Amino acid sequence: MKWDLNSNKMQKFTRHELEEFRRDLMLYAQARVGDKALAEDLVQEAFVRYFSRSGSEPVGSPKGYLIRTVYNLSIDHFRSKQIRLAAVASETDKPPDGETSPEQLISESQLQAKFDQAYTALPERQQQIFYMRRMEGHSTAQIASRFNLSRRMVQKYMAQIVLHFQRYLMDDSR
Repeated sequence: MKWDLNSNKMQKFTRHELEEFRRDLMLYAQARVGDKALAEDLVQEAFVRYFSRSGSEPVGSPKGYLIRTVYNLSIDHFRSKQIRLAAVASETDKPPDGETSPEQLISESQLQAKFDQAYTALPERQQQIFYMRRMEGHSTAQIASRFNLSRRMVQKYMAQIVLHFQRYLMDDSR
């Protein structure tokens, strides 16, 4: 169906329009996920969601709605795939009976020590900004207000802090 702005009524798509939408969506979905069967599933689900919108606000651009739905469904698919892979990986990495292996304890303690060193190597203001943002969960605006900075400056500080940690933690000589 599509919304006719002149008459404020829903009109049915022609068979040709539906086939064209489906073909375009299939190309888009297949480019996003790289799997024809999965792309077909995503396109089918997008159409199901579109046509099951009875009583909802009218869609101004049905094609845009369908493309966005396929995009969101593909993101959901990749997220759930990552979660499944992480769960499988964590199951295979676990020692028996859920105990932490000695290697894992050493690795975690070494990483914690490196993190502590990297944190103390930061200037005091950046330490405070990092702590407020990552540990206490304050927003950029709250931090900016506290330190009398612009939000953009807080964002720049956070970018510098992240780069600092990345460099520090990746450097094996420390």
